[in-house]
Formats: sequence, C-alpha cells, structure tokens
Amino acid sequence: MTILLTQRIGGPKKTPLLWGDGVDEVIFGDFVCYGFFFIACVQVLGTLLGDRQPKVQNFLVALFGFGCWLALGSIVIHDADAFIVKETQKKMRAIGSLGIINSVIYLADAALQAFQKDDDDS
Repeated sequence: MTILLTQRIGGPKKTPLLWGDGVDEVIFGDFVCYGFFFIACVQVLGTLLGDRQPKVQNFLVALFGFGCWLALGSIVIHDADAFIVKETQKKMRAIGSLGIINSVIYLADAALQAFQKDDDDS
C-alpha cells in the first residue's frame, strides 16, 4: 500500500511517479503493483473468511511475487538517474528499495509455504 501511494502522488506537484523511463517499465510496474495488491487482498479476505487455500497456489503466488517485485525494484533503481530532478531520483530509489524489500518478504513467504507441514501429514 505504501508503494501504491508513493507512486501515485509522489511526483512533482503530486503527479504520479513513473516506474521507469520507458513504456514497458511503466506497464510492468502497474501490473506488478496493482496486480499483487489485488491478489494479496483476495488471499487475506479468503483467510479471514475461513478458506483453506491450496499450498501450491500460495507457493506459486509468493514465488512469482518475489521475482516480479525484485525485477521492478531493480528497474526503478536503475532508471532513477534518467530523471533530472534530484528529489524525483530520491523518491524513485525509495520506491525501488521498497520493491526489493517487498520481494524479500515474498521470498520468505515462499520458503514458509515450501516447508509448511500439511495437516494430513501427521
């Protein structure tokens, strides 16, 4: 949520920050940020309502979340120098760093899912 808000109003005069200096980076950034936010909301809501989610599905979501957030964070940090305004560069690096931190969280979730013992495996 922090990444969403920072990207949406973090630019000059509260304009959106771009995910990179090209169209592909912007589209990929929107896909990763909004897509995984939606998936996380659906998973949390399902868990709160008592849904027992499949182990493989959770593992795959976490694994792809790791890869996508790591790629997005790296792209944003790499492309930060393309912007002239120093304040924008700082915000881009901050968003990229948050993306990489988010990828580490998804990696930890994938590891927990991989080593989680099933209730049936007693």
